Amino acid sequence: MGRTLFWYVFKDLVKIFLMTSGALAGILSFGGLLRPLTQQGLDAGQVGKILTYFTPAMTTYSFPIAALFAATVVYGRLSADNELTACRAGGLSLGPFLGMAFPAMVFGLIVAITQLLFLCYVVPVYTLKVEKVLYSNLAKLIVTRIDRTHKIEFGDSEVYAQRAFIPPPDPSHPGQQLVILTGVSIVAYEHHDPNKDDPKLRDDRFKDPHFKKPGQFWLASSATVKIDDRSLRDSDESTGDSPVRLLIGLDGANKFPRELTGGMQAGVGVGQFGPLDIGSPIKEDPKFMTVSRLKRLYEHPEKSRKINDVVVSFLRRDQQTLYLNQVALQLNSGQRQAVFLPVVRQQGDAGAEPTVSPTDERVVITLSDDVSAYIVPARKVEQDAELQVRGVKPDAIRLDYYRPGEPVAHQTSKDLNIRVRPDSPDRIVDVTLELLERTPQGATRPMSGQYTELISVAMPDDVKKLRDRKVGYYEQAAELTVNDKQRLQHEIVALGNGLMAESSSRASFAVSCLILVLVGCALGMMFRSGNFLTAFAVSFIPALLCITLIVAGQQTCRAVPWTDAIKHNPLKFGVGLIWSGNVMNALIACSLLFRLQRQ
Repeated sequence: MGRTLFWYVFKDLVKIFLMTSGALAGILSFGGLLRPLTQQGLDAGQVGKILTYFTPAMTTYSFPIAALFAATVVYGRLSADNELTACRAGGLSLGPFLGMAFPAMVFGLIVAITQLLFLCYVVPVYTLKVEKVLYSNLAKLIVTRIDRTHKIEFGDSEVYAQRAFIPPPDPSHPGQQLVILTGVSIVAYEHHDPNKDDPKLRDDRFKDPHFKKPGQFWLASSATVKIDDRSLRDSDESTGDSPVRLLIGLDGANKFPRELTGGMQAGVGVGQFGPLDIGSPIKEDPKFMTVSRLKRLYEHPEKSRKINDVVVSFLRRDQQTLYLNQVALQLNSGQRQAVFLPVVRQQGDAGAEPTVSPTDERVVITLSDDVSAYIVPARKVEQDAELQVRGVKPDAIRLDYYRPGEPVAHQTSKDLNIRVRPDSPDRIVDVTLELLERTPQGATRPMSGQYTELISVAMPDDVKKLRDRKVGYYEQAAELTVNDKQRLQHEIVALGNGLMAESSSRASFAVSCLILVLVGCALGMMFRSGNFLTAFAVSFIPALLCITLIVAGQQTCRAVPWTDAIKHNPLKFGVGLIWSGNVMNALIACSLLFRLQRQ
């Protein structure tokens, strides 16, 4: 093929391709904006940023359809105008059809390389920017959800409210967001333990470890939601335990269980719900990773945030158990006392770890001789263990709070619950002391209700050392239950499948550009039509087939079963689906070009 004829065809391909990809990218960008706009609520600034960040990603995803459409239109026009017949009469080398397909091959190869570079380096960066814009203001997200549905989920808990609004920011806490809720009700769900043989659970749905039922309820006139969004500031490269910590302060709250059996207690005047680690709203997803990070994470899966979250949940449970055992030992020893020394967090310079400073305050729990403290283990790794004291007399438990320059504040109660939440990054332990059927200082009789005190104490050295445990330790740990081992194995297999599926889909998308251009070239020559609508209708079918199979293959790779994840790994079948569309389109292109050549 001569240079003049090559550039004559190639320029038409590029011109129509650019117009088509631009139009499709605009349509897809507005389509991608529709869901967050309707479900989460966005201001004008967020809309502008999201449209800007969506454009590179959507332009890349429009490449296969645009390339196929351009090839079909250009070669359909050449065929309809009998220019192919003129090339045959002119003695075009390699035959009029294969020779005329050479510009399409070069064009398809350029588009495929551009597609691959964008998918590996540009699209992940801008896709992550979109996600960060959506979750840049969690307080506004909560307000929008409450205004629209009056409900929002935090882990295994659901919060219902009539109204929500954002108060003025506090300059002394720049990393903290606040939301005020009115007319609040909270439901905390419990997961059924599939290993527990309970004759009451006859229904097959209770055999599912993911089935949950309401356990406890809170009702309050108002609540203040405090959000510590540390994870959002480092979410692009963070692979550690960087959750969003949430604490709900309740005003005039009542707490009661679903069933008043088994020592469960109701309460009036509950002061708080939480703290909760709800996980980073920006999930670790291979679509946010450049090809270099995909490779690095595939070689070192222990650096994955998802796997690390599982390990951290095991670690937190071990730290809780060890600390509660120490407290129980103090309460059950000769002095029958446990002393808590509150500390305060102090934020250091930029990049430095927070430090804790002791205060002059002291909280002392004292038990009578006729009661003992015992630990109730968590039924699931996501739940917290609890230390309980159940007395008979109203003054079986005494709480003394010593503050400098103030008289000692003391309360007595019949029952006591102690829950702890280790915070390894800050090297502290948040201790929740819950007095049931309490008698405050000066009262003449026990009060129906409970008193909750949240204090932060320095993490003991032996508890702190547990955070050195890594993935390898828990892979070999004998104390893990079967469900915990299956969970860890599932996350490891799911991570490898996700990385492989993302890498294969990016390569498949790039290769599809070259193959679809050849399919469009052959279809345009055969149908001899320069009509744009006909060309689009004909070219859309193989492009849709390829994209559908790639997406189906990705979902298949990620559908890892919870049991026997290695034995029933769907990776091979999923990768086969990802490439099957290109294989079919390649066969179609070869058969059509061969048929045209024989003519």
